[in-house]
Amino acid sequence: DVVYRAGGLAVMNLLVVPGVLGVDVRPATLGSALERVGGLAGTVLDSSPARAGDTLFVISLSGRNELPVEMAMNARALGLKVVGLTSVAYAESTRSRHSTGTFLRDHCDVVLDSHIGVGDAELEVPGIEARFAPSST
Repeated sequence: DVVYRAGGLAVMNLLVVPGVLGVDVRPATLGSALERVGGLAGTVLDSSPARAGDTLFVISLSGRNELPVEMAMNARALGLKVVGLTSVAYAESTRSRHSTGTFLRDHCDVVLDSHIGVGDAELEVPGIEARFAPSST
């Protein structure tokens, strides 16, 4: 929602990892599985126009999967500034899936806390036990 939208940041270059958005692959759950595969971040960064001194925004609700952690780590190694948009509460209530045991928030120059709760559902209605409706895309 931050790229190619009215009011968005026009000078951004979207770095797309094929399949991760879940809308261009079947089954849609494949996108979540791809976030856990190592090596994708390096390939995406190496083929991108990103250069030392640029800023990379990495967005991940939990920040615990291989891809966002690796993306932030690799970007910093290349001299990029990393801004992570993630839920600190989510990270604090779960375990990292990255081999280092770290989270996206651990590899950012700036962390923007989304304050989204665990499970990515925020709406509550009296009489319905579970929260529903995603708060992120």
